[in-house]
Amino acid sequence: MNDNRKPKFSVCIPTYGRAKVLPKVVGSVLSQTFKDFELFISDDASPDNTREVVKSFNDPRIRYHRNDKNLGVLDNWNFVISNARGEYVFKLDDDDYIDPRYLERTAAILDKYPEAGSVYTGFCYAKDYDGAYIEKVVDDRLFTSDKIRGIDYVMAYLMRTSVPGLHPSSAVFRYSLAKDIGFYDKVKNDLMFSLALASKADVGYVHEPLFYYVQHESARASYAEGKMAQLYDFEPTRIIEDFFAIDFIKENPELMRAREGIIERERIVRSIMHLIMCRKNFKLGTYFDIASKMIKRDRKLLRSPLFAIAFTGLIFVPKGLVESASYMFKSRKFFSSLAGTLFGKGGGKKEQTSR
Repeated sequence: MNDNRKPKFSVCIPTYGRAKVLPKVVGSVLSQTFKDFELFISDDASPDNTREVVKSFNDPRIRYHRNDKNLGVLDNWNFVISNARGEYVFKLDDDDYIDPRYLERTAAILDKYPEAGSVYTGFCYAKDYDGAYIEKVVDDRLFTSDKIRGIDYVMAYLMRTSVPGLHPSSAVFRYSLAKDIGFYDKVKNDLMFSLALASKADVGYVHEPLFYYVQHESARASYAEGKMAQLYDFEPTRIIEDFFAIDFIKENPELMRAREGIIERERIVRSIMHLIMCRKNFKLGTYFDIASKMIKRDRKLLRSPLFAIAFTGLIFVPKGLVESASYMFKSRKFFSSLAGTLFGKGGGKKEQTSR
């Protein structure tokens, strides 16, 4: 796209070294039923043939930029979305893909609700790019309609009173709102970006699984035994404490009143999630080693019945079952009900289901 026309939608793909799968990711964008979009690809100085792959599409809707040097993940994210031309923006990771109706369905929600700043769809865990999935997640618990108050989404996620059936990296949002929160300058990952958007405006939802989060082997390979030492630096509350340090979050009285309770829940829940990740990826001896270091760093974890049950139970659960359970967490009634039971409010709402 060489002219200065402003499309309705900007799909932004920050990429690095994904030439092998990029054709499928880009193809899922170019096959959208919604046609008024640009596809802006920011190549972070990839060492492979990413440039040739992108140029092979020869589509006028594609804008391609290659960084002279590697900026790193966050700076490349910031670059690609801050230079979007569209009113609506979607940052698509270079190893995920979308259903052909994704832009059409999400744009319809933002058109319908001017007060909504972001919108999500249901999603699928997948291992390939063929439309097959491991687990399908559609939320009928928190999102009982196609829009809720943004603060309700933020509180449900942070207070663990529900397990929202969306993937934070799949946010479609208004460019003006992203600019208002400072893009990724103040928030350092997709989850915090999603919550920051919702702290400013309502959140829409499409009750169809239209986003595919691909669990490929190269992602799991990063958890090799040789990199075990990196996990000792895990700090369960660091991200959430940084979130509460953001200026516009500190100005939100509802969030600040709940701050201490949220941090305590985050400490327990993130520690348990860390145990699950370690059990899923490492041998049992390594799991014990990492868990013992976590406990030595924070002995109060032993006072939590939930942490103690998780630590003990994971010893006896086979690794394959741990992985399957992690996929099911967001969509099965049992786990969604458990979240409400363990962390208070929300247990009586309509259950989240898979469709």
